[in-house]
Amino acid sequence: MTSAAFASISPPKRSPSLSSPRKGEQEGTVPKGARWATLGFMLAIHLLAAYALLPQFWSLPALASLLVLWGIPLRLVLVYHITWLVNSATHCWGSIAYPSGDGSRNNPWVAALTFGEGWHNNHHAFPHSAKHGLQPGQIDLTWQHIRLLKALGLATKVRLPAGAVG
Repeated sequence: MTSAAFASISPPKRSPSLSSPRKGEQEGTVPKGARWATLGFMLAIHLLAAYALLPQFWSLPALASLLVLWGIPLRLVLVYHITWLVNSATHCWGSIAYPSGDGSRNNPWVAALTFGEGWHNNHHAFPHSAKHGLQPGQIDLTWQHIRLLKALGLATKVRLPAGAVG
């Protein structure tokens, strides 16, 4: 058979949809978000299995391997997801204290998870400030660490918004 015999057989036309590859992705690849979601799910299943089997393999090498193989990836997955939570949740939910024009909001439960980075509207209103918890009651543990470093002489030129008490 010649290639002309197959010329009339062509794959069906694809309409642009969610299954279409995005810019920079090749045809037939899994979207990046799906990869991360699958990796997180697989990690959770493996952690549950590892801890279920832990009493059977109670030894120092087994504990060390659990820490190296699962403790490090788990920590990274949690830190990355909490970091990305700041930019997603604080542009959807919370209160607006300063007009920044970008939809950023202050969210107390994100601030609690991120040591004060959830005061995102404050950050967008004063982007060069080292302190994000500007109103009374806004706990900012990152600012407390910066204050300690400043007191020890390890941080210099720390910037605050005009009128903020440091």
